[in-house]
Amino acid sequence: MDDARSLGGKHSLMLHALIVNQDGVSASVLSELAQSESYSTNVVGSIHDANLQCQRQTPDIVFISGVLPDGRATEWLDHVKRPAPFDIVLVGGNLAPVDIVEAFRRGATDLLLEPVDRTRVRYLLRQRRTRKTENLAHIAAIPSNIPSSHKAAIIPEPTAQMSLLGESPAMKVLRHQIERVAPTEAGVLLLGESGTG
Repeated sequence: MDDARSLGGKHSLMLHALIVNQDGVSASVLSELAQSESYSTNVVGSIHDANLQCQRQTPDIVFISGVLPDGRATEWLDHVKRPAPFDIVLVGGNLAPVDIVEAFRRGATDLLLEPVDRTRVRYLLRQRRTRKTENLAHIAAIPSNIPSSHKAAIIPEPTAQMSLLGESPAMKVLRHQIERVAPTEAGVLLLGESGTG
Protein backbone atom coordinates (compact mmCIF):
# COMPACT_ATOMS: atom_id res chain seq x y z
CA MET A 1 0.00 0.00 0.00
CA ASP A 2 1.19 3.50 -0.84
CA ASP A 3 2.68 5.07 2.32
CA ALA A 4 0.94 8.39 1.70
CA ARG A 5 -2.40 6.63 1.22
CA SER A 6 -2.01 4.71 4.49
CA LEU A 7 -2.39 7.99 6.39
CA GLY A 8 -6.15 7.98 6.12
CA GLY A 9 -6.11 8.82 2.40
CA LYS A 10 -4.59 12.26 3.01
CA HIS A 11 -1.12 13.40 2.00
CA SER A 12 0.72 15.33 4.65
CA LEU A 13 2.76 17.19 2.02
CA MET A 14 0.84 19.53 -0.31
CA LEU A 15 2.44 19.84 -3.72
CA HIS A 16 1.51 22.16 -6.57
CA ALA A 17 0.78 21.35 -10.22
CA LEU A 18 0.73 23.99 -12.95
CA ILE A 19 -1.26 23.03 -16.05
CA VAL A 20 -0.49 25.09 -19.13
CA ASN A 21 -3.03 23.95 -21.71
CA GLN A 22 -5.72 25.74 -23.69
CA ASP A 23 -7.66 22.50 -24.35
CA GLY A 24 -10.39 22.53 -21.73
CA VAL A 25 -10.87 18.75 -21.69
CA SER A 26 -7.18 17.85 -21.17
CA ALA A 27 -6.69 20.66 -18.67
CA SER A 28 -9.74 19.54 -16.75
CA VAL A 29 -8.61 15.90 -16.62
CA LEU A 30 -5.08 16.87 -15.52
CA SER A 31 -6.42 19.22 -12.84
CA GLU A 32 -8.87 16.61 -11.53
CA LEU A 33 -6.16 13.93 -11.34
CA ALA A 34 -3.70 16.27 -9.63
CA GLN A 35 -6.30 17.29 -7.06
CA SER A 36 -7.17 13.63 -6.43
CA GLU A 37 -3.48 13.15 -5.53
CA SER A 38 -3.65 16.11 -3.08
CA TYR A 39 -1.94 18.65 -5.33
CA SER A 40 -3.08 22.24 -5.46
CA THR A 41 -3.51 23.28 -9.10
CA ASN A 42 -3.52 26.29 -11.37
CA VAL A 43 -4.69 26.03 -14.97
CA VAL A 44 -3.55 28.65 -17.48
CA GLY A 45 -3.74 28.79 -21.27
CA SER A 46 -0.62 30.68 -22.32
CA ILE A 47 3.13 30.92 -21.82
CA HIS A 48 2.68 34.45 -20.47
CA ASP A 49 0.29 33.23 -17.78
CA ALA A 50 2.58 30.27 -17.01
CA ASN A 51 5.44 32.67 -16.33
CA LEU A 52 3.24 34.74 -14.01
CA GLN A 53 2.12 31.64 -12.10
CA CYS A 54 5.72 30.39 -11.71
CA GLN A 55 6.65 33.77 -10.23
CA ARG A 56 3.77 33.58 -7.75
CA GLN A 57 4.29 29.96 -6.72
CA THR A 58 6.97 27.53 -7.81
CA PRO A 59 5.22 24.39 -8.99
CA ASP A 60 6.39 20.86 -8.26
CA ILE A 61 5.25 19.64 -11.66
CA VAL A 62 4.23 21.42 -14.87
CA PHE A 63 2.06 19.86 -17.56
CA ILE A 64 2.54 22.03 -20.65
CA SER A 65 0.93 21.74 -24.06
CA GLY A 66 3.40 21.60 -26.94
CA VAL A 67 1.69 24.47 -28.77
CA LEU A 68 0.04 27.43 -27.06
CA PRO A 69 -1.54 30.65 -28.43
CA ASP A 70 1.56 32.72 -27.64
CA GLY A 71 4.28 30.22 -28.52
CA ARG A 72 5.64 26.71 -28.24
CA ALA A 73 6.58 24.83 -25.08
CA THR A 74 10.18 24.67 -26.32
CA GLU A 75 10.35 28.48 -26.25
CA TRP A 76 9.10 28.51 -22.65
CA LEU A 77 11.64 25.84 -21.70
CA ASP A 78 14.44 28.13 -22.88
CA HIS A 79 13.52 30.56 -20.09
CA VAL A 80 13.23 28.01 -17.27
CA LYS A 81 16.11 27.96 -14.79
CA ARG A 82 18.27 24.86 -15.21
CA PRO A 83 18.11 22.46 -13.67
CA ALA A 84 14.42 23.18 -13.24
CA PRO A 85 13.13 22.96 -9.66
CA PHE A 86 10.11 21.05 -10.99
CA ASP A 87 9.22 18.23 -13.38
CA ILE A 88 8.13 19.34 -16.86
CA VAL A 89 5.71 17.09 -18.71
CA LEU A 90 5.08 17.88 -22.38
CA VAL A 91 1.44 17.23 -23.36
CA GLY A 92 0.18 16.88 -26.91
CA GLY A 93 -1.52 14.76 -29.51
CA ASN A 94 -0.15 16.25 -32.73
CA LEU A 95 3.45 16.93 -31.81
CA ALA A 96 6.13 16.55 -34.44
CA PRO A 97 9.02 14.27 -33.43
CA VAL A 98 11.43 17.20 -33.78
CA ASP A 99 9.39 19.20 -31.24
CA ILE A 100 9.44 16.30 -28.79
CA VAL A 101 13.21 15.88 -29.11
CA GLU A 102 13.76 19.62 -28.70
CA ALA A 103 11.56 19.71 -25.60
CA PHE A 104 13.62 16.95 -23.96
CA ARG A 105 16.86 18.69 -24.93
CA ARG A 106 15.60 21.84 -23.26
CA GLY A 107 14.53 20.22 -20.00
CA ALA A 108 11.24 18.33 -20.40
CA THR A 109 11.20 15.27 -18.15
CA ASP A 110 8.31 13.30 -19.66
CA LEU A 111 5.75 13.15 -22.44
CA LEU A 112 1.98 12.59 -22.35
CA LEU A 113 0.11 12.01 -25.58
CA GLU A 114 -3.53 13.04 -25.86
CA PRO A 115 -5.98 11.73 -24.95
CA VAL A 116 -4.32 11.77 -21.54
CA ASP A 117 -3.59 8.39 -19.96
CA ARG A 118 -4.96 8.72 -16.40
CA THR A 119 -2.80 5.91 -15.02
CA ARG A 120 0.35 7.53 -16.40
CA VAL A 121 -0.60 10.93 -14.93
CA ARG A 122 -1.15 9.39 -11.48
CA TYR A 123 2.21 7.64 -11.77
CA LEU A 124 3.99 10.92 -12.62
CA LEU A 125 2.31 12.75 -9.74
CA ARG A 126 3.15 10.00 -7.24
CA GLN A 127 6.72 9.76 -8.52
CA ARG A 128 7.21 13.50 -7.97
CA ARG A 129 5.73 13.27 -4.45
CA THR A 130 8.07 10.39 -3.59
CA ARG A 131 11.15 12.33 -4.72
CA LYS A 132 10.11 15.44 -2.80
CA THR A 133 9.35 13.42 0.35
CA GLU A 134 12.73 11.67 0.15
CA ASN A 135 14.49 15.02 -0.28
CA LEU A 136 12.72 16.49 2.76
CA ALA A 137 13.60 13.40 4.80
CA HIS A 138 17.24 13.81 3.73
CA ILE A 139 17.21 17.43 4.89
CA ALA A 140 15.57 16.52 8.22
CA ALA A 141 18.27 13.89 8.84
CA ILE A 142 21.10 16.44 8.74
CA PRO A 143 22.36 17.00 12.29
CA SER A 144 21.50 20.43 13.67
CA ASN A 145 25.10 21.05 14.77
CA ILE A 146 26.33 21.25 11.17
CA PRO A 147 26.99 24.89 10.25
CA SER A 148 24.61 26.25 7.61
CA SER A 149 27.60 27.11 5.41
CA HIS A 150 28.27 23.36 5.08
CA LYS A 151 24.65 22.29 4.57
CA ALA A 152 24.59 23.51 0.97
CA ALA A 153 27.11 20.82 0.05
CA ILE A 154 25.01 18.15 1.82
CA ILE A 155 21.47 19.09 0.80
CA PRO A 156 20.63 18.11 -2.77
CA GLU A 157 18.61 20.63 -4.74
CA PRO A 158 14.98 19.59 -5.27
CA THR A 159 15.26 19.11 -9.02
CA ALA A 160 13.90 16.74 -11.58
CA GLN A 161 17.42 15.39 -11.97
CA MET A 162 19.43 15.15 -8.75
CA SER A 163 22.42 17.52 -8.59
CA LEU A 164 25.96 16.34 -8.12
CA LEU A 165 27.32 16.76 -4.60
CA GLY A 166 30.78 18.05 -3.72
CA GLU A 167 32.89 21.11 -4.35
CA SER A 168 36.33 19.57 -4.92
CA PRO A 169 38.33 20.68 -7.97
CA ALA A 170 37.56 17.32 -9.63
CA MET A 171 33.79 17.81 -9.14
CA LYS A 172 34.01 21.34 -10.55
CA VAL A 173 35.78 20.01 -13.66
CA LEU A 174 33.14 17.27 -14.00
CA ARG A 175 30.28 19.81 -13.79
CA HIS A 176 31.98 21.98 -16.41
CA GLN A 177 32.39 19.00 -18.75
CA ILE A 178 28.75 17.97 -18.30
CA GLU A 179 27.58 21.52 -19.05
CA ARG A 180 29.64 21.54 -22.24
CA VAL A 181 28.46 18.19 -23.60
CA ALA A 182 24.83 18.14 -22.37
CA PRO A 183 23.35 20.36 -25.10
CA THR A 184 25.09 18.39 -27.88
CA GLU A 185 24.34 15.05 -29.51
CA ALA A 186 27.87 13.80 -28.80
CA GLY A 187 28.36 10.36 -27.30
CA VAL A 188 30.12 10.29 -23.95
CA LEU A 189 32.50 7.62 -22.67
CA LEU A 190 32.76 7.39 -18.89
CA LEU A 191 35.97 5.87 -17.58
CA GLY A 192 36.87 4.94 -14.04
CA GLU A 193 37.24 2.14 -11.61
CA SER A 194 34.60 -0.56 -11.52
CA GLY A 195 31.41 0.78 -9.90
CA THR A 196 32.15 4.48 -10.43
CA GLY A 197 30.06 4.94 -13.57
